[in-house]
Amino acid sequence: MFSQPSIPADQIRTHYLAPFGLTVLLRQGAPGQAVDSLLIGTPEQFGMILFVSSLDAEIYRLHAQTLGENWIRHPFETIAFQYAVQRLGVASIYLAFGFFGNSHRQLILGASGCLLLPYFAQLFGPLEQPNEPTTFQFSTQIFNAIEHEWASIGEPYYAQTVDKLNRMAITQHGANELRKLAEKALYKASFSLRTTNEESPTWALYVPNADSWQIGSKEDPFDLH
Repeated sequence: MFSQPSIPADQIRTHYLAPFGLTVLLRQGAPGQAVDSLLIGTPEQFGMILFVSSLDAEIYRLHAQTLGENWIRHPFETIAFQYAVQRLGVASIYLAFGFFGNSHRQLILGASGCLLLPYFAQLFGPLEQPNEPTTFQFSTQIFNAIEHEWASIGEPYYAQTVDKLNRMAITQHGANELRKLAEKALYKASFSLRTTNEESPTWALYVPNADSWQIGSKEDPFDLH
């Protein structure tokens, strides 16, 4: 089970099994409304985005600020996910890794200007005992597939980098360093608006050790989201 010893026990509201600490983006809703989480999908079928890498979450967060959106990073275990599953019956989670890109080494933007995210989806619920504490188990196959994607761009040990980044992100000093890395990544990035005749997309990952964006293979193209 993933656990982050630096997070006080009284702040942990969700227990889960995954090889990495996961990150969610939250923002305050309209006055009198609940806090919003970053969602994708349609009104009929939507789900929460969880970032496998806290650096990807920070890159998305900083870019969203340029669009007037003010998201805040939070460890997944600090939000009450079980309540969401109880309320919805079945909740979709989208595990995002990297960003959509193209063969010109550009990151692809959606119609609203937001960065588009490749992801793997997993459903949780209905709960067998909704009123009892639940430990949510993420699919090992999904994380194996993500690590395969990292290896495909020449980063077979990127999981170690992600683990280091995620542990760093929950301290104040580490959060400052993470922001600097994200700012550097965005400075080095170029962007392209999604078009109706968009070529089959690939995906892109900023690799801190190389200080560069790496582009994934197009052998297994993704749908744009």
